[in-house]
Formats: sequence, C-alpha cells, structure tokens
Amino acid sequence: GKELQNQSLAGGYQPKSNWGETALGGQLDINSNTVAEAFTGYIDDVIVLKGAAVAQEIDTDMFNKLSAADIQYDVTFDSGEGSAVSPKKVYWGNPLAQIPQPTISDPEKRFAGWALSQGGSDLIDENTKFYADTTLYAVYSASKVTVSFVTNCTQELSAQTIAFNGTINQPETLKKEGYTFDGWYKDEDFKNAYDFSAPVVQDIILYAKWNQKEIIVTFNTDGGSEITSVKVNYGTPATEPAAPTKENFIFGGWFTDEERTKAFDFSVAPEGDVTLYAKWYKSQYTVMFETNGGNAVNPVTVNYNQTFELPETPVKEGHTFVNWYTTSDFTEIYISAPFNQDLTLYAKWSVDEYVISFETNGGRRIKDITVKYGVAANEPNTPEREGYVFEGWYTDVDFTRKFEFGNPINSNIKLYAKWSETPASDSNTGCNGGLPVGGVFAVGVAVAVLLIIRKKKNAK
Repeated sequence: GKELQNQSLAGGYQPKSNWGETALGGQLDINSNTVAEAFTGYIDDVIVLKGAAVAQEIDTDMFNKLSAADIQYDVTFDSGEGSAVSPKKVYWGNPLAQIPQPTISDPEKRFAGWALSQGGSDLIDENTKFYADTTLYAVYSASKVTVSFVTNCTQELSAQTIAFNGTINQPETLKKEGYTFDGWYKDEDFKNAYDFSAPVVQDIILYAKWNQKEIIVTFNTDGGSEITSVKVNYGTPATEPAAPTKENFIFGGWFTDEERTKAFDFSVAPEGDVTLYAKWYKSQYTVMFETNGGNAVNPVTVNYNQTFELPETPVKEGHTFVNWYTTSDFTEIYISAPFNQDLTLYAKWSVDEYVISFETNGGRRIKDITVKYGVAANEPNTPEREGYVFEGWYTDVDFTRKFEFGNPINSNIKLYAKWSETPASDSNTGCNGGLPVGGVFAVGVAVAVLLIIRKKKNAK
C-alpha cells in the first residue's frame, strides 16, 4: 500500500471496521475487499470513496491495480421529457458498451446526447470512461439548430439555421488587418477547434481565432557589418538597431528604397515586411575643378560633413571669371555646405569686350566700335577729307604699323587715319609743259614785289 496524505473525510462516511484507525493516517491496502467496496474511482488526482475524499496521488501501480479489480458502477439516465432509459453497469475505467437513446414525442425536438451535468454542453461519446457512479442527463435540440459566429473582427457573419444532425457551411476565410485567421473554435479560450464535418445536434456558437501578424524587418548593410533581421508584431514600431560600420565610410541612415531617397521612420509601425538599405558616406571626398580654358586648379580633399575654402580665382585670357557652378550648364551656382559626396565645380567665364577708337586726323568723325575678345572688327566706312586721299588705318601716329581688320581683337585699340594730299589737275599746265598758268602769274607778282622793296631801300 501507500501512505495517505492530508486525508479529509466528508459526507458522514464511517470507515469499515477492518480499517479501524488506519483509515485516518495508516496504510491503504489496495487489495482489500473492503477498500474495493468503498472505492468509487477518482477525479484527476483525488481518490474518491463513498462519501469521502482522500487527498492521495494515484501512481501507476495503483492505477493498474484498480483497473484489474472487478469494480462496477451504476450509470443512471435522467431522460427528462423523453422516454425512460434503464440504468447500466460499467466497469472501472471503461466506457458504456452502448449509448442508449430515449424517444421524444415533440416533433420539433431531437435527442442530442447525454451530458454529465444537467443542462450542460459536456456531452459524452463512445470514448467517455467512467470511474464512479454517474447520472447522465438527456439533452434535446430543436429539429433545426442555429449556428452563430463570433468573428472577433469588424466583419460580421449571419447565423446559419441548419437541420438537426446536419453540417455547417464553412464561411469564407475572414480578414483582419494585422492578423492571420487561425480557424473556428467551439470555446472562447480557443482550446477546441471545430470540425465542420461533424453533425450538429444543438445550437452552437463558433469563435474565430486570430494570430497577430508578425512583420519582418530585414537590413541590407551594403557591405557594412551584418545586422540580423527582426520580427515585430503588426502595429508595433521596430527598434532601431545599433548603426553598422564600414571601413572608410560613415553611416548615413536607413532607407526603404535602393536609391536611398526615402528615409525610414522607426517611430512608425511598418505595414508589412520591409527591407531597409543602409546609406553610406565616404569619410573623405574629392573636389575637382573644371576651369574651362583657365589655368589649372588642383583637386581638394574634404572630410565628411566639412566645408572647404575655394582656391584662388583662375585666370583666362580675354575672359573675366564669373563664379563656380556645380553643373556643366551653369544652372546651379556653388554654395558652401558640408560635404557628403564627391564634387566637380565648373568655372563660368564672361568674354571681355574691347573698344576700337578712331583718330581721323581731320577727316569725318567715326564712332568707337566695341568688339568681343577673339572676334575680328568690321571695318567702318572709309572716312572723307577734302583735298586728301585716305590711305588706311594705322596703330601708331607715325603710320608705321598698318591695322588689318581681319585679325581677332585682344585689347583696346586706337587707330589713326593716314592721308595724302590730292594731286593738282593736268588742265592747269602751260603749252610748253612749264609751270601752270596760275603758277607763272604768281611768280611774276612775287618778283615785282621784291623789286619794289629793293628800290625803296636804295632811295634811302
């Protein structure tokens, strides 16, 4: 036998004489006929005696001995409004050999089964085992039964009315944001899944079970240190991991697109599985200078997130420096800012303009001409001067360097007009080819004047 522990007798039970005082602290002999007569079975881990509950764990040895004993129990049937059913005998630990069915005169009702409690839903079946005298209670159902659905979501399902002993039309799978549907259950605790192939013999309520969806957040570090994917419940923001590392690079945050244009906000719960892409900035960047014909400017190295001073202004013959631009078409002017990428700056130039002025030396005035660097000037109209012939433009007052208008201009210039007197006409020449008639007359007058002057001097 096995010692009894914490015995508690109730219901006015009086132990058999051969137990004596041992029933309250001695040994329980499982092979005793007296014990067999008193023992009625067990519920869970409690030995049940007629009118007494003894707190005694039942070990395997005791269970086997009880199973081998020829202990029988009475199963009585309370058929309610149905026909009477005779009691049956059942051995310890065995099911009923056959479950009887009462008849009922009400055509609107059907026998649904036997329950262990009055009005209960704990129906027995052919596998139910008995360990004590038991009364079963008949359960009746209407000829038609109602099946109700508790969806546990915003969707609602209408109740189904089906024939007694019929089967339920399984509803379409429900949907609930952030959850996955996990089937229909017969209880609110979701311990007993419902079998839609089973016949329905009474009104029933089915409960939808949901599992909260898990969101997987994957991290693509793009060559940086590895970060393990994480799972979060739907509606819960993900915790930002420690920043990854990458040699010669500085981490620049997590983005939802491969182009790294859409930053991920860890304070907002993701709506579905998401892959995050690490953005990296080089620890140093190079600034190149395209001077577009100016003198060369050496590249500059700049640390991440730092600024730099622009080099000395480049020079280019015939041009004036305008500014540095970040685009080759000069649409974006460079503005100093912390660096996070390599950069090429483009020099923009304006073409110098030069003035050509004209000294006509007594000829008709000519306006100045403005000419861009490297462009040839258009020759103005030939100036005019009475009694003279124009012989060209010269760059010096001594008329030693003649100017050619086909050459490109690269400085301001002053040009000087060269003239020669208009030659005398041949029609004024005498018959003998000597001085012109006018000239002979003039010479004669001059001689006469000189002679008169001399005579006046001699007279004195």
